[in-house]
Amino acid sequence: NDGQPNCPWYRFRLRTLLITVVLVSLPLSWIAARMERARKQRAAVEEIEQLGGSAHYDWEAMPPPINQTILDQRPYPVWLRSFLGDDFFDTVVTVSLADYSEWEPSRLGPPPPTYSEMPPRRQRDIRDDDLAVVARLRKLEVLDLYRTPISDGGLEHLCGLTHLQDLN
Repeated sequence: NDGQPNCPWYRFRLRTLLITVVLVSLPLSWIAARMERARKQRAAVEEIEQLGGSAHYDWEAMPPPINQTILDQRPYPVWLRSFLGDDFFDTVVTVSLADYSEWEPSRLGPPPPTYSEMPPRRQRDIRDDDLAVVARLRKLEVLDLYRTPISDGGLEHLCGLTHLQDLN
């Protein structure tokens, strides 16, 4: 024995180890970043629901026959979705904090699509600071604030929402 180990498969260079560590850590860091984004999105949705609002994901924004098809044919396995959570794969695109408790269809016409999702009465009014929660949803496309006492100061929270297309 000349100082060489008897197990040749244990031999590798330090460079090989470093390259392997980098190659393994890159996808894991991406997954960690996505999991953090999903955790923040889930927390924001829970806070919105505590305020009496509702949040809808990208697949829910489709018309009824299509959204059920998308729900049934999601590209990721059920076990992976249950392990990582739906918020890892789905994005909130619609939020409603509107107050439709006094909607009069005879005078105002048919209610907007978010009407059926809303509870009849709120626990409290939505305040300007509550929009900071909504601002955490960076890919939000539709925000319904009908009959909420939001001022210009509250709308300043929404400046970073570059995907916002519809503000009611």
